[in-house]
Amino acid sequence: MTKEKIKKLKQLLGFIEDKKLKERVEKEAGLEEGIEIKEKYHPEKDEVEIDITGLHNFFTKISNIVQRHWVKLALLLIVFLAFYIRIFAFNYPYLINIDSYYFYRYMNFIVEDGKIPDIDPYMLAPEGLNTRNVPKFYMYLGAYSYLFFKHFLPNLELWRYLIYFPAAIAALCAIPVYFIGKYLFDRKAGVIAAFFLVFNPFNMTRTLGGDPDSDGIVLLMTLVPVALFLATQKSIERDGLKKQPLLLSVATGIALALFAHTWGGSWYVVWLFAGFVVLKLIAELVIFGNFKKAWKQNKNNFVSLFVIFLVFSLLVVPFFGISKIVGIIESPFGALRMKSEAARRFPNVWVSIAEMMSPEGKTFYDKINTIATRATGMPLGGISTIVHPFFLAVYSMLYFVISYTKRKKHLDSLIFMFLWFIGPLYASIVAVRFVILLSTPLIVLSSIALAKLFDIIMGKDILD
Repeated sequence: MTKEKIKKLKQLLGFIEDKKLKERVEKEAGLEEGIEIKEKYHPEKDEVEIDITGLHNFFTKISNIVQRHWVKLALLLIVFLAFYIRIFAFNYPYLINIDSYYFYRYMNFIVEDGKIPDIDPYMLAPEGLNTRNVPKFYMYLGAYSYLFFKHFLPNLELWRYLIYFPAAIAALCAIPVYFIGKYLFDRKAGVIAAFFLVFNPFNMTRTLGGDPDSDGIVLLMTLVPVALFLATQKSIERDGLKKQPLLLSVATGIALALFAHTWGGSWYVVWLFAGFVVLKLIAELVIFGNFKKAWKQNKNNFVSLFVIFLVFSLLVVPFFGISKIVGIIESPFGALRMKSEAARRFPNVWVSIAEMMSPEGKTFYDKINTIATRATGMPLGGISTIVHPFFLAVYSMLYFVISYTKRKKHLDSLIFMFLWFIGPLYASIVAVRFVILLSTPLIVLSSIALAKLFDIIMGKDILD
């Protein structure tokens, strides 16, 4: 309070005649001569000031945590929602798919007897089915995980556990597909791919809670070795063939072997890996025009591939015999004869199963439309076609071609995704059952296109 204000206030107090009372008022008001009182009231501000520094610091910390860990938080949310939506409102007193009871029965054998019997009397009567060549990893995974949780929930029944088990398997697919998108392009593509894969309508209908068919585990066991293989390639590109790439090669071989113990069609991933390594050598031979230079660039990839196949063979041959390895070599040609009646024990059930039929449509475009609709839930046609996942996948392939042509970038992504997309696309034309294999590369490629579009909107170079 300034001296002028003090003087003016004293004049206003002049009506007080009692001198002692007047001095007392002045003293309590702080108006004694020589005392300076800082002005605390600001008419242009609120009368009450609130210190929000602590609140600001709190939100700053939260913002920093989100920025550093947004990928982990996003994946955690995606996995949780993917699991929840698959079990939401399930109120049936039974499993919801006839094939589910096939897997339930084998898991129950393990739970009650500790193993699957050598002869399954309920199949191929009257002799029964020799179960030696039946892939059993999924059955043992389901049975042993059930026994683990039963320790904590003694009253848990196996069939009730199988309400949650397939939903959990499907939700976990978000994690390896994130790394696939990350290795092929960037983290944004990985998160987008994780979201669209687990919420893809075609995948969801085949991986619902209470439906422990093999589709979910086949999808997961496809993604895990692919993610590890791409991690191996990135590690070789960065460090050469050192300890980490070799360990990743071993891990890839183990994952690939587990896939062989899960599903008879796992051979196509073996061909995918081998095809990538060979085609990359051929591509760089054409680019360099010099075999020595191309081999020098790719010899570590061949060593890694050898390690993968060696580990794979050591974990597969003791269970299935050498015929499993021979079968991998013959399988692409055998798949073409899958619906043939020649040299088969009559009847050939593959010709009558709806899922083994070719996609509907007279023309090639009609068949592609059927495949695209099943894989994404969205038909081709109309203005939405330009943003259809199928055409977004095509845009990604074109981007990889242009990016390598102009900037010498993304050659690995181009070769790998070309093989991964074309193979399942051809298989889907033969039988709509294999659309589930196509849905994954389709989603990964379309996610890369969306991530690239985001980069362009944010002002980044279109070819970066």
